[in-house]
Amino acid sequence: MTKIKINPFISFAAGLALLSFGVVLVVKANYGVTVVISAAYVLSQKFTVLSFGKINYIVQGVVFIIMIIVMNKINAKYFLSFLASVIFGYAIDLFTYLLLNFSVTSHYLRIMLFAFSIVIISLGLVFFLKSKLPIMPFDLFV
Repeated sequence: MTKIKINPFISFAAGLALLSFGVVLVVKANYGVTVVISAAYVLSQKFTVLSFGKINYIVQGVVFIIMIIVMNKINAKYFLSFLASVIFGYAIDLFTYLLLNFSVTSHYLRIMLFAFSIVIISLGLVFFLKSKLPIMPFDLFV
């Protein structure tokens, strides 16, 4: 069986795009969010001055600082990880803007959207992890 080889940067970009798109879709489905983005989502609902994406990378930044304190060391991988979370935050804001007028009201369609978002997030994770590039601070810390 022949393996398909994808450039790590293309895989990374595809992963971030799919992850952020899936996150926005799961929010639109309104059945709950993943653990990774739950704090940022709740804070974005409370503090509407900042967007969901911006609050996401602020939360990731706090995790980044805690990780540096706990690990008692700093390396380039950590900073690249934080950069990934900033890009992820901007991608969330982009997809939120693009899907601003998209809404699903029926229960059946919301369930389908939720299931579709899980598939999109899963594909995004595959691309993201296959790139072997630094993952976001929350994931790196865990």
